[in-house]
Amino acid sequence: MNIVLTEHVLLRYIERFNPNLASITNSDERFNRARMAVMCILKSAHYVSDDHRGVLLHSPSHNCNLIVQSKRLITIYSPGQKAQRREGKQKQYEQ
Repeated sequence: MNIVLTEHVLLRYIERFNPNLASITNSDERFNRARMAVMCILKSAHYVSDDHRGVLLHSPSHNCNLIVQSKRLITIYSPGQKAQRREGKQKQYEQ
């Protein structure tokens, strides 16, 4: 399956997972390295669930989640404590 990686996802990868890539001044080289890393994460990811927002994948080796929508990777994030706290607060408001 071919999945398109957007510039937004590559920037989020650099920002959240590997800020050292931001020090590369050549933007093409920076995005190529981020693209290779995200493709590696994508290859190790497995299906978790899907809904109207897209398909949720999880990569246990990198401890991150990815959302794919219409064959485009739209976001990558780490399911950390901050996200869990936010989800817990949301559940409290819904009750």
